[in-house]
Amino acid sequence: MIDDIEDNSVLRRGLPVAHEVYGVAQTINTANYIYLYAVEKLLKLDHPKVTDVFFETGCLFFFPVKIMQLFSSEQYDFNKIIKLLALFFQIRDDLMNLTSEDMAKQKTFAEDLTEGKFSFPIIHSLSKGDKDGDDTILNDMNLNSEVRTGEYISEDDSEDEKHLLAPFDYIRSCTNSEVRTTTLMRVNKLLRIDERILSDIIEATKMIIYTILMIDDIEDNSILRKGLPVAHSIFGIARTLNTCNYVYLTAVEKISKLGHPEAIKVFTGTLILSCIIFILCKSKNTPQR
Repeated sequence: MIDDIEDNSVLRRGLPVAHEVYGVAQTINTANYIYLYAVEKLLKLDHPKVTDVFFETGCLFFFPVKIMQLFSSEQYDFNKIIKLLALFFQIRDDLMNLTSEDMAKQKTFAEDLTEGKFSFPIIHSLSKGDKDGDDTILNDMNLNSEVRTGEYISEDDSEDEKHLLAPFDYIRSCTNSEVRTTTLMRVNKLLRIDERILSDIIEATKMIIYTILMIDDIEDNSILRKGLPVAHSIFGIARTLNTCNYVYLTAVEKISKLGHPEAIKVFTGTLILSCIIFILCKSKNTPQR
């Protein structure tokens, strides 16, 4: 659902995408709810390493197999085959996007090309072609200057994270959350918890607050926040949503590492309730199409 919003897709499997039926606001809230519901379901498996596997595994092929292994006495190294399968399906999907008539009917023809995605066939063509051919491909792609100058792809993980967090850093710089920080610090005068734990709770809370603000701006099609351009008007909806997903999960991971078995349950349970309230409020104001 999030991918369809980011790609501004119209069809999936020949049917209207979810946000075309229910609107962007309700679809994003539903996606966030399902994210958190999935985390909560994994927590109920009651294995101490489940959350570590979930947060440390970037590939959707990897994490279910690794979690299955936690509950099995049989141990095999599936890393190589799973990497190959993930790569195969991605390349296959990229190729079909450019060549398959059936996929064109189910989505739109060459959607990756017109959306400016550096899919495998595009990267291969650029690496093997000549300069004139490269310019033709790039001109046919809907790219902004940032991607054209090669800043989008980096071999440095720290630079990739910096790029990913740019919308988050931007909204944090123009939004004041000191009132919440001060409030939590005053509450701690009564609770007297460890300062390190308090710091992590405050940071995770800020992450969620800023994420909610960015998502809310997208849902409401806002232009300004505190007199400044909203994050998605600067970085685009796709990049902003990716940042929101990353920050959401980073906040959940931070809480899971506090060392208390109930902390993550309280955290995800509260967020799930918030998502339900948002969904109910937004759905009342968003007519189905």
